[in-house]
Amino acid sequence: MKNKLMKLLTLLLSILTIVCFAFACTPDSGDIDGSSGNGEQNQVIDDGKENNGEESNETETPEHTHAYVLKFDNNNHWEECECGDKKNLTAHSGGKATCLAKAICVTCKQEYGDIGNHSGGTATCSAKAVCTTCNQPYGELGNVHNYTKGKCSCGEYESTYYTEGLVFELDGETYKVTDYNGTATEIVIPSIYQDKLVASIGYFAFYNCSSLTSIEIPNSVTSIVDYAFAYCSLLTSIEIPNSVTSIGSSAFFGCSSLTSIEIPNSVTSIGNFAFAYCRSLTSITVDSNNANYKDIDGNLYSKDGKTLIQYAIGKTATSFTIPSTVTSIGNSAFYNCDSLTSIEIPNSVTSIGKEAFYNCRSLISIVIPRSVIKIDGFAFIACDSLTDVYYGGNADDWTGITIGSYNTELTNATRYYYVENESDLPIHYWNYWHYVDGVPTVWAKS
Repeated sequence: MKNKLMKLLTLLLSILTIVCFAFACTPDSGDIDGSSGNGEQNQVIDDGKENNGEESNETETPEHTHAYVLKFDNNNHWEECECGDKKNLTAHSGGKATCLAKAICVTCKQEYGDIGNHSGGTATCSAKAVCTTCNQPYGELGNVHNYTKGKCSCGEYESTYYTEGLVFELDGETYKVTDYNGTATEIVIPSIYQDKLVASIGYFAFYNCSSLTSIEIPNSVTSIVDYAFAYCSLLTSIEIPNSVTSIGSSAFFGCSSLTSIEIPNSVTSIGNFAFAYCRSLTSITVDSNNANYKDIDGNLYSKDGKTLIQYAIGKTATSFTIPSTVTSIGNSAFYNCDSLTSIEIPNSVTSIGKEAFYNCRSLISIVIPRSVIKIDGFAFIACDSLTDVYYGGNADDWTGITIGSYNTELTNATRYYYVENESDLPIHYWNYWHYVDGVPTVWAKS
């Protein structure tokens, strides 16, 4: 019994000891540093481990979990965490830029790149294309024509359209226009007929076509043959395309209503009388790039200026001095000129061509220099008003000139020989002349 009592007492003391120890190890509620209220340092358990009475200075960093968000600039997009880590860097792609907005990336749905170009629509010869996005015109004029009865609003004709009544003839691999059987005032020649080019306008094709006022020649034509438009008295204008290389003899002879003509740089040959007897013609112009011809004051010359080919006889001037570069006056150069009353030929000229002054009915006087050695037939025929010829040489020099037939109007006119100084005049004289202020003046008889 005594032993049992002692064992029970021992057990109670052990329990009491454990309880007291437990209370002694519990920190006071006011301490957050693990010390007891009486200043004693206690163990701090960190993750179940003792610190052997030493205070720990380390704080464990919890493990980081990346949280990525989508970011982008004008060229790329990527995923980025707030810690700076990046992944999946990719260039923008897809979408289509327009004239109003940039392209939209199919991945990040953000705009990128630059504004696009206008698109859509069709440019014509008279209007720019209209953008299908912004409805604004853009770009340059196009080559699309809208034809009505073979003619576009810009003036261009359909290549196969032509005026009814034209007659064509196969000439090798191309066609030529040989005739016109109609009364239209405006005629259009096609560039293509029966799948072949129309390359020439033939002999007498529009000869004496009294109704014709204007004609459209396509740029397939390379030659306008002799008398092609002769005596088209109502033809007021014509545009020679830059494909034509030759203009035949008398091609526009007697086109009395034609006021001006332009010769393109492609022309390499012009036949005799090509623009003769065009009574209203006041201006002939030549493309400056033409290698064979040029114009001076609206008149036609060879490129070197040595041949006067055609004086524009519709001019109203009454006198004309031929440039000093000229060495020959071409055939029919002044044919049927009504306005000129006097003409001065420089001493550079050596020849005067056939019918050069034919029917110059108002011509009263002319200066012919000593340098002239040849005057072709018919040069002065029908110059019924010609009364005075001022010759730059003497009587013997005159007899040395070769003068062709049918020039009686020249040879029957009063002829004066040049003497510069009065002291050089013969004792008996009556037909000598000199210049007074640039004007041919007969020496007064003493």
